[in-house]
Amino acid sequence: DEAPVVFATDVNEEALASLRKERPSAIETYPMNVLSDESVRSGVERAEPLDVVFNCAGYVHGGTVLDCTDEEWDFAFDLNVRSMFRTIRAVLPGMLERASSASAQGVEGVGCRGCCSIINMSSVASSVIGAPNRFVYGTTKAAVVGLTKSVAMDYVKMGVRCNAICPERATAPACTIASAPRVITSRRWRSLFRDSPWDGLPRRRRWLPWSKRAAD
Repeated sequence: DEAPVVFATDVNEEALASLRKERPSAIETYPMNVLSDESVRSGVERAEPLDVVFNCAGYVHGGTVLDCTDEEWDFAFDLNVRSMFRTIRAVLPGMLERASSASAQGVEGVGCRGCCSIINMSSVASSVIGAPNRFVYGTTKAAVVGLTKSVAMDYVKMGVRCNAICPERATAPACTIASAPRVITSRRWRSLFRDSPWDGLPRRRRWLPWSKRAAD
């Protein structure tokens, strides 16, 4: 078996350069803007054939419905949801072709477990729970849950799985920027995540296997 090849993409070329320096033999990087259909298409073509795709670009808006502007709403949905639509639409034809080929060759498990996988980053702050001061963020992540379920139902029997992961609060630049002190220290916020240590690192991750349910 060949060793897996990992591709990492970002709009921040400095971050990609740092990643290449950190793991030069384990990863290939190139810039891609998930807000652009053309950039996504060319980026996918560069990496194909693909077995697994992880959609994790995102924006964390801090505030309530009264704090959210039309521009922030539109940007959050474009980056947190529509970017996944762009990527999935670009990778699915190639994945379906690989799955069909694997099925024709009699590869075990294709059609019930799938040979290709799409993983979407959602959040526990979505349709799982409501989180304070995460109005538009939680709304977009709930949309990711619905998107994931739909793709899973449509394609799992064709050999392509689609799942979402719903982490609790994690250490990331976007979270640091969006987190107001009143949110982090509130009793309600802490009570939502009693199982998490409050250094910001999640103790557990919730995996929602909708493609498995679809297969059943």
